[in-house]
Amino acid sequence: MVWWKRFFVAIVIAAVFGLALGVALSCGDDDDDNDVTADDDVADDDATTDDDAVDDDTADDDTADDDTAGPSVIDVSNSDCKDGSGSEAKDDWPQDLAFDYEDGILTVTHVNGYFNCCLDSIEVTMSIAGLVIDLYEVEVTPNPCFCECPFNVVTEIAGLAPGTYAVNIYANGLFAISGEVEIPNEG
Repeated sequence: MVWWKRFFVAIVIAAVFGLALGVALSCGDDDDDNDVTADDDVADDDATTDDDAVDDDTADDDTADDDTAGPSVIDVSNSDCKDGSGSEAKDDWPQDLAFDYEDGILTVTHVNGYFNCCLDSIEVTMSIAGLVIDLYEVEVTPNPCFCECPFNVVTEIAGLAPGTYAVNIYANGLFAISGEVEIPNEG
């Protein structure tokens, strides 16, 4: 085959491949599959902006999904390092859990949780299974020191249904302490 025929065949193949790839990657479809593109389907599981009426994605205008309802951590704070400069040595401060429930917000205070002395902050994530709340506290320490000290970690949780919950605290991946709290009926 002459060179210009080979060139022509190569261009045709590239065009067909490009067209097929464009169709496969096109956005704005109107089907009900589990895609991840913006569309206007009414029952899917995608994770982008759309006008679903029932799904579990975020940033859309659905009214019955689980990104706005249910329990969520709404605030986290921590005390400064308790360096033992007061009357008690820091080694004498036991860990404890304190609970407060007011206006639909559960405040969980992990008293005297041990973390690196030079941390920037403590991040808290949550998982809930039935009536068990697991809080995972992780120190953010870009420049760690060679010491630990006790901190109070305060986590606020909104959206809990009434019931008696077991609360488990994990500090930097290790189980630290657990307790139990009752969320009353709001009535």
